Amino acid sequence: MRKSGILETMNVLQRLRRYVFRTWEPATGYAAGLVFAGFLLLIQLGRLIPGLSERELQTLQQSRNWHSIVNDPINLPHKILELVLAKLDLIGPFGLRSVSVFFALLTVVAFYYVVCRWHTTRVALLGTALLATSSWFLHFARLATPDILFPTGLLLALVYGTWIRQTNKSSLAVVTGIALTVTLLYIPGFVWFVALGILWQFHAVSKHLRASKFASIYVALLVGIVLAAPMTYAVYRQPALLKSMAGLPAHIPSPVQFGKNLLHIPSQLFINGPPSNETGIVGLPMLDIFVMAMSFLGAYAYFYRRQLDRTKILVGASIVGSVLVALGGLVSIVLLLPIVYILATAGLAFMLQQWFTVFPRNPLARVIGTSLISVAVIVTAFYHINQYYIAWPNAPETKRIFLLQP
Repeated sequence: MRKSGILETMNVLQRLRRYVFRTWEPATGYAAGLVFAGFLLLIQLGRLIPGLSERELQTLQQSRNWHSIVNDPINLPHKILELVLAKLDLIGPFGLRSVSVFFALLTVVAFYYVVCRWHTTRVALLGTALLATSSWFLHFARLATPDILFPTGLLLALVYGTWIRQTNKSSLAVVTGIALTVTLLYIPGFVWFVALGILWQFHAVSKHLRASKFASIYVALLVGIVLAAPMTYAVYRQPALLKSMAGLPAHIPSPVQFGKNLLHIPSQLFINGPPSNETGIVGLPMLDIFVMAMSFLGAYAYFYRRQLDRTKILVGASIVGSVLVALGGLVSIVLLLPIVYILATAGLAFMLQQWFTVFPRNPLARVIGTSLISVAVIVTAFYHINQYYIAWPNAPETKRIFLLQP
C-alpha cells in the first residue's frame, strides 16, 4: 500500500515536470513580449511630451466627476479610469496617459490572441511585434484621449467571436457576451459592429443561449441592465446622444464631402499622414513601405480565401469602419489599425508559406526565409520607434500642441 502511494506520487511529479518543461518556454516568451510592450508604452510617458494637448485636457474635464460622466457616458471605460485617477489626485501627464496604456496593452494581447488562432505562433509573434512598435499605434496608445478604445473594442469583439466557437462553457459565454456587448455600446459607432458580430456568430450565440441554464441568463440580463443604466439615463435626458453613440455627426456631410473624406483615409495611411502633429508627423504616412506591402499581400491572400468567416467579418468591419470615419463623427481612423495589421500578418504568413513551398525540405533555406522576414520586422520596428521617440517630440509643431497643464 505504501509502495503504491510512493509510485503514484512519483507519477504525479513526473507529469508536473513534463508540463513545466512543455510550457515554460512559451510562457517565458509571452511574458518577455508583454514586458517589452509595457516598457515601450511606459518609457518617458510623462516626460517625452510633458504638456497636454487641448483634446487631452478636454477629455480630463469630461471625466473629473460623476456628474459629467453620467450626463455624457460616451467612452465610459476610459472615463471611469480617469475619474479614479482624478480622485486619487494623479492627473499629471503620466497618470492620465497610463489609462490609454492600459487599454493599449489589452489591445496587444487581444491582437495576438486573434492572429494566433488564424496563423502559426511564429507569424502571430511577428505580426504582433509590427503592431506594438508601430508609431501609429504608439501615438494613440500614449495619448490621454479615449481613441485607443476603438482598436481595443474591435479586437475584443474579434476575440469573443473567435472564442465562443471553441468553448463549451455556455453560461460563461452568455454572461461574458452580454457584458462585452453593453460595454462596447459606450464606444461611438460600435452599435454597428455589435450587430455585425451577432450576424457573424449567430449560430454560435444561439447554441450557447439554448445550452445555458435559466440562472445564467438571469445573471446575464442583470449584468446587462446594470451596465446599461448610465447610458439609458443619459439618453433619456439627452436623446441627441444617440447620434454620437451611433458614430454619426450632428450634420451628415454631403455626398461630395463624404466622398472626399473617404478618399482622405488611404491618403492618411499611405501618403500624407495625419492632419495634425498630435497623432503623428504631418507629411509622413501612418504606414511604412513594408507594412503597406504586407497589407496588400494579405488582402490578396484573403481574396483567395473569401469563403472563410474571418474574411467576411474583416471586409464587413472595413466597410463599416471606413464609412463611420468618412462621416466625420466621433469615430477615429485608428479604428482601422487592427484590420490593417491583421492583413499585414496575413501577408507575412503568405510570404513564409510561399517560401516553404519552394523549399519544403531544405532546413537551411527555411531558416534563411524566416530570418529575412524577422530582420525586416526588426528594421521596421526600429524605424517606427525612432520616428515616435525622436522625430515626433522634437518637431516644432508637436511642441506647440502640447503646452497645456492639467
